[in-house]
Amino acid sequence: MLLALLLVATAVIVQAQELVWDIDASAVVNNREGGDKAEAMDQTIPFTRLAAEVGISLDDSTHTLMGGAAWFQPMIENLGGCKVVPTLYYRYSDGPWHLALGWVPRTQLVEPLPTYLWNDSLNYCTPNLRGGVAQVITQRAYAQIFLDWRQLPTQRRREAFNAVLSGYYRLLPHLSVGGYVQYNHLAKSKNDDIEEHVCDDLTLNPMLRYQTTWDNGAWLRIDGGAIIQLQRDRGDGNWLSPAAAVLSAQGQWRWLEVRQTFKAGGDIYPLRKRYGNLFNLGDNYYRDDFYSRTDVIGHLIQTSNVDVTLGMTLHVTDRKTGFWQQLAARFYIDGSGWKGRKSSQKLRQLF
Repeated sequence: MLLALLLVATAVIVQAQELVWDIDASAVVNNREGGDKAEAMDQTIPFTRLAAEVGISLDDSTHTLMGGAAWFQPMIENLGGCKVVPTLYYRYSDGPWHLALGWVPRTQLVEPLPTYLWNDSLNYCTPNLRGGVAQVITQRAYAQIFLDWRQLPTQRRREAFNAVLSGYYRLLPHLSVGGYVQYNHLAKSKNDDIEEHVCDDLTLNPMLRYQTTWDNGAWLRIDGGAIIQLQRDRGDGNWLSPAAAVLSAQGQWRWLEVRQTFKAGGDIYPLRKRYGNLFNLGDNYYRDDFYSRTDVIGHLIQTSNVDVTLGMTLHVTDRKTGFWQQLAARFYIDGSGWKGRKSSQKLRQLF
């Protein structure tokens, strides 16, 4: 009798399982010119990135275990700079509730972080969160919190992590309120050098959002608000509190996409001269009192599985300018797409 029950239970479990997988491949050539040579040197960043995952899904995708790897490979002759990072996470999904723990791909986030919280270069070479993300997603709102444990302490490296709370709530058909709250923490190495001090960074970023879509498929989104920083080095104990206003607009009509960002105010990374990108993760251009970033992107090919883009980015501040050009191709497919159940939505651009 017991054996029969075990066989029945095993059959039910096997029947409820589903093999799930996805492949996400990108090739990018980003050429950067102009700017302050000490802070934004001229360089070309050509690379490929391949992320593959495979796993088992249970109970109509309520519980999923995914494993794989993300391979970042600069396109240079000696193949230097190669980096392979693991992808291994548990995902729970039930109605509006979602949870993922482990090495979690950043594609699991509701929307990418703005560049004053997460710069382009990090976006290229750091595809996974190292911690977890929890989300509530409805038709009217979303709330999301994630933890990214960027670095554990060693004899030479300092412990570092950041946690981000974000979300938006739709007040009116086209108007939403929300924003971001981020906490960055930089602790000590195992050496516990007397010159090392624990550092704290709290970012408050309240925002208003206007968003609309037209019958022809064109869409527009405008975000405006403030960036308020609270930073301190516990060695001297002084809190630094720079603030700035930020306004961004993004829209697309057919194959043409345009993004525009303005920032006005003080240096929002007051401790960057001391600790660099390990502490503050945003783009260095936001250190200037005025900053304008204009992205013009042509989607040469755009489907639910492929996005080939040619883009130009102009950076203008009160001290310098910069001009980037980028050619990128992204290919994505998962088990559902392989079976022919293609999504009607176009593939979301990563870079």
